[in-house]
Amino acid sequence: MKNPSSVSLARVGSTVDITIPKFLQTPPDVDYEGELAVVIGKQCKNVPIASVPDVVDGFTCALDMTARRWQGKKGGGQWTYSKSFDSFCPVGPTLTRVENFDLLRDVVITTKLNNNIVQQAPLSNMVFGVAEIISFLSQGSTLQPGTLILCGTPAGVGFRRTKKIVDPKT
Repeated sequence: MKNPSSVSLARVGSTVDITIPKFLQTPPDVDYEGELAVVIGKQCKNVPIASVPDVVDGFTCALDMTARRWQGKKGGGQWTYSKSFDSFCPVGPTLTRVENFDLLRDVVITTKLNNNIVQQAPLSNMVFGVAEIISFLSQGSTLQPGTLILCGTPAGVGFRRTKKIVDPKT
């Protein structure tokens, strides 16, 4: 789940400001996760894997910011809170429609931090495919048009890096 105030839409050729609350700044606590995002186009529930393409409006990219300390005990063990601060999920800037989900396997997702590539992997590395994720999430839950589903992140998430990126100039 995403708090709607955490989602911000990017525009072509512009940047999106991410506001980090003061209580997350000392010590630094915020991390990045570049992800494929799926936008649901039709109300659906209990969608079989083969029918998933019929309910998807399109795909975009998302940056799923996370306050790591708040994922555990500090956030009550709930991941949602740690990922739902205002502006913590910029998405876009474009929505791409794909009829053949097999074509997604060749797409490479790349996350940059201060112009340095920090994550990069083909979508074929995903543990679960888009159709499997949507079919699973629709079991017993009605997905509304506009529902944004983030599909996971490739290796390279900041807190798992052996060499931390403190200053891109060093």
